[in-house]
Amino acid sequence: MSVLGLVFDLKKRTEGCFKREYLKQGLYISTVAVLVNRFRLYGALISVPLLTSLQYLLLCLEHSEEKNANVIKFDLSRGHDTEDLDEEKKRNIKAAHRMRKILESCTTLKSPSYFPTPWATDTWTNIGLYMMKSHIYTNYVNVPVRTHFLRMEDGGEVSVDICEDKSLNEDAPVVILLHTLTGSSRELKIYMRHAIKRGWRPVVFDRRGHSSRLRTPVFNLMGEAADTKKQVEFVRKLFPNHFLGMIGISAGSGLLVNYLGKEGDLTPIEAACCLCPAYDISKAFKRLSANYPRVDRVMVSSVKKLFINPNSELLGIHSFESLEMCANAETLDEFVRHHHVFAGSESVDDYFDKNNPMEWISKVSVPLLVVNSEDDMVCLPQNIREDLFKYHYGNAILLKTKRGSHIAYNEGLFGTGSYLPRVSLDFLDASKRVLEEGQDA
Repeated sequence: MSVLGLVFDLKKRTEGCFKREYLKQGLYISTVAVLVNRFRLYGALISVPLLTSLQYLLLCLEHSEEKNANVIKFDLSRGHDTEDLDEEKKRNIKAAHRMRKILESCTTLKSPSYFPTPWATDTWTNIGLYMMKSHIYTNYVNVPVRTHFLRMEDGGEVSVDICEDKSLNEDAPVVILLHTLTGSSRELKIYMRHAIKRGWRPVVFDRRGHSSRLRTPVFNLMGEAADTKKQVEFVRKLFPNHFLGMIGISAGSGLLVNYLGKEGDLTPIEAACCLCPAYDISKAFKRLSANYPRVDRVMVSSVKKLFINPNSELLGIHSFESLEMCANAETLDEFVRHHHVFAGSESVDDYFDKNNPMEWISKVSVPLLVVNSEDDMVCLPQNIREDLFKYHYGNAILLKTKRGSHIAYNEGLFGTGSYLPRVSLDFLDASKRVLEEGQDA
């Protein structure tokens, strides 16, 4: 029997165990312990390539069985050929046909597959590797940018970082990047470098309080769509005839949907990618604290460090009661609900009406790629709404992968590759080709 046959037999006999990641890790640890106990130092040296090779073979089996990724798209077979369709259904059908052309033009999504780094396949090693890479990019990789600070009507300040890499053509398409919950342009250099290599000019939108202290006692943890609108208008003036794409990462994906939904057909954005969204934020953060309390504590601590600690005096003058509640919040869900006053909402319900992506996704008018992982510990798999893409919104498709962790998605033998920037830019390239062909037709 071949080695691949042996691995397949092992996988078949232990399929139930391998569905539980912690049992698989226990098996690996036991193997290392046996090897070290039997061969000492040589056993430790042997265990690394041995287990990496075993994991690689298991990943190959997943890939051959097409179990590691799939695309959920609008179902065009459900009686949509009748003449009594309303306008919304007609728009969905038209958008779904356009999306089929984009998928046909995008090899990565036509046959979707995410093949993670063999030695960093599970949730925690994947995100750990990504955090290490992000630290290196943030501190040691230079991306030439010019920062533009924009003053909003209420006196608040946001910024726009525009890449000025000399290798880019003057007519290079522009990709706008929306950062994570506590991130900034510094943490998006991985995406910026990938964009530059692909001939796209990266532009990063920094939200209020992320690149400098707050100017006014106003901030929105999920980002303010009205601010994003001003930033997009600024970019459009600088690049009036360029193709504009947009990528939102984690919390930035929620802002992306809110902005695109509120703008509808008026946005100059022509295609977008929504990476690791949480969907219904009125429920998602409660699930986070219930399932991963340690992750939740780290996130709420980071939010307080970014917004509360450096701006306590300014925020306290506006609403000391809300400041105290935010400072004492024990979960991210509590913080989101308590900070609605600083986001300009009259109540928690008003805040979710204005800022929950589920309220606005139906109004998105541009091709939209959404990517989620089944092992994401922040935007949990139970949040994923496959029905939205299959039955309701022709403009959007969902790429769901078995692995990937939260915005990590490392790939390559040494983990140097990044799947999310690659698949996002593939989708934007395909959208650009299809949309431009449609204009020429």
